[in-house]
Amino acid sequence: MNKNMDDENKSVNENFIYEDFTAVDEGIAKAERRQIYLDWKTKAFIFSRYAKYVFIGVIVFGVLAIMLSYAWHLLKEERVVVQEKIIVKEIPISNNNPANSTRVIDGKNVSVISNVTHFTHVYDQRVGSNKYDIITRWKYDSASDAQIGKFPDEQTCYANFKRNAMEVRLELYKLKNGIAQKQFSNSELKKYSVPKSDAENMKKYCQWYI
Repeated sequence: MNKNMDDENKSVNENFIYEDFTAVDEGIAKAERRQIYLDWKTKAFIFSRYAKYVFIGVIVFGVLAIMLSYAWHLLKEERVVVQEKIIVKEIPISNNNPANSTRVIDGKNVSVISNVTHFTHVYDQRVGSNKYDIITRWKYDSASDAQIGKFPDEQTCYANFKRNAMEVRLELYKLKNGIAQKQFSNSELKKYSVPKSDAENMKKYCQWYI
């Protein structure tokens, strides 16, 4: 009986085939690593693409911010606030007053007020490292000339500013034959500590009647 059992066991062992799945396991592990790598690569690609867009957006936003900041700086620097005032010297109309002029209107001698000045102001204007009030004068020989907007008989420009708590007036330019001629001297600029470049740059703020 034992012999028969040994024969049966021997038959079973002979029919058993051992298969090694190590290569399959390695293949599966390799496939999993490859899939992980592909997933990581895909995520990295997506991230880099969005990062690129974000980077470009930051650059564009930065450039726009710089441009707006510079534009605002220029706007503040170049902003010119002009205020106008007309001052008429009140002179009694009298034939004996030499400040009056006489015109013939409808066959009659009529006295008219003379010496009318139109003032145009540019207040608190920064020029260089200093601030000035720049005033332009349009002088008329008569009030009627000023009222009808006639070309001024004389145009001058000056600057008001403070030096050591003292109010200073510096005559700048006089318009003659369409050319702004300077009225200041180097000694005056030195006396009031006004840079020559400031005096020259203030010319563009004179409001000439042209």
